[in-house]
Amino acid sequence: MLRAITIDDEEPNHILLKRAIEQNGQLEVIKQYTHPEIALEQIREMKPDVAFVDIEMPDMNGLELAEKILAIDGHIQIIFVTAYSQYAIEAFKVNALDYILKPIDSQEMSRVVHKILNYRSLQRPESAKETHEITHKGKILCLGEFEVYGQHSKQKVQWMTAKVEELLAYLVIYAGKPVDKWKLCDLLWPSLDPEKATTNLHTSIYRLKKTISSKQVPIQIKSSKNGYWVELMECLLDVQEFERRYADLEKCNQKPSSENEMALLMEAEKYFRGELFENKAYLWSAAHGEAINQMYIRLVYRLVDSFFQTQSFEKGLEQLKKLLRFFPYEEKACILVMDIYEHQKDKPALMRQYQQYSQYLLKELGCKPSQTIEKQYEKLIKSL
Repeated sequence: MLRAITIDDEEPNHILLKRAIEQNGQLEVIKQYTHPEIALEQIREMKPDVAFVDIEMPDMNGLELAEKILAIDGHIQIIFVTAYSQYAIEAFKVNALDYILKPIDSQEMSRVVHKILNYRSLQRPESAKETHEITHKGKILCLGEFEVYGQHSKQKVQWMTAKVEELLAYLVIYAGKPVDKWKLCDLLWPSLDPEKATTNLHTSIYRLKKTISSKQVPIQIKSSKNGYWVELMECLLDVQEFERRYADLEKCNQKPSSENEMALLMEAEKYFRGELFENKAYLWSAAHGEAINQMYIRLVYRLVDSFFQTQSFEKGLEQLKKLLRFFPYEEKACILVMDIYEHQKDKPALMRQYQQYSQYLLKELGCKPSQTIEKQYEKLIKSL
């Protein structure tokens, strides 16, 4: 059974939330906090799997609190509890798994708990081989937050400077391919004269090698007369794994419902944790990142189509919701989610989905939903 904590400044909310959580039977509430500061002090000791966090708290906003919790332990799943759906976009920007609107009902809690369990099952090693890879090999994660891990370590590598980190990020994207040293100089120090930029590059390469060695990251920085490149050795690179599986899918000529294609779809999907270097402002990665985004979007629609063919609407819904967390403007995904809610006869959820989509477009893009989605919404609402 998973261990959960709740953080809310109002005691009555704790009672209702604990009742909803424990009625589900999959989670155990081990501690409830009315003061965020105390929760932060005890979170390492309590080691919860899930934290239910109220967003509207006077002493510390729930969004800020969630960021601090994840900084202490990035494996804790954050579920926001709020009375206002407009917080949804901000919630997912801090890597929350989901959110629940007050008042909490058992159906919503079941949905969220199912999502928690499904997410954890995807993160769990499926074989001894995978366990060996996760425990004994390093990994570099570029999809979502940029993270590097050495062998036998669950601690993210901390870099001496931001330029050293960006240097590695660039070399990793072109792993195995030599990158001209002058290109690296122009990329990282465009305003410096060539001599100074070259000195900075040599210094950064030295610092990069030193950190890689001390943190036992299983990669090598190779050099030639004109440039540098990275050899991954035994290190897992998520963007490489994602693109490799997507390429395999493109070669797959079997039917969409085949077990082989479904396995490839699921394997590729699990590597996508967010946009390429989403926590960095690397202009050079924008085009590559957009290409990966489009791969992921096409992949999800293909996966959802396979789920629909087998009447697995809940699984399709989970994939579409994940897609909308990353790309909330996706009209097709919104329409498919509303279609599922209409199929489930869940009018409140259908209305909530349309409202969230409309609010996002108005707030972020300054526009209203298209006539296509408006007509579909009206049609679905009339059918319920």
